Amino acid sequence: MKTSFQKAERAAQRIASKLGNPSWFLGVGVDVDAREGFALSIRVASGSAEHAEGFTPRFDGVRVRIVERQMAKPRKSAAS
Repeated sequence: MKTSFQKAERAAQRIASKLGNPSWFLGVGVDVDAREGFALSIRVASGSAEHAEGFTPRFDGVRVRIVERQMAKPRKSAAS
């Protein structure tokens, strides 16, 4: 049985509330998955995947993927 969007969205909200706002956590999203219906992607700062390993491979019956992202560097302002 494929995962519904509502189930995946509820799981994403639970993950976000469990994790709070640590510096390595960049967000969680619901993605379309051909095999599963919908899956979650936990976005973390590059090199921080081990912090989110406890949520894989499934959380509340929803497939979870960890995606490492580079942190954006602050842009220099035109005035400087």
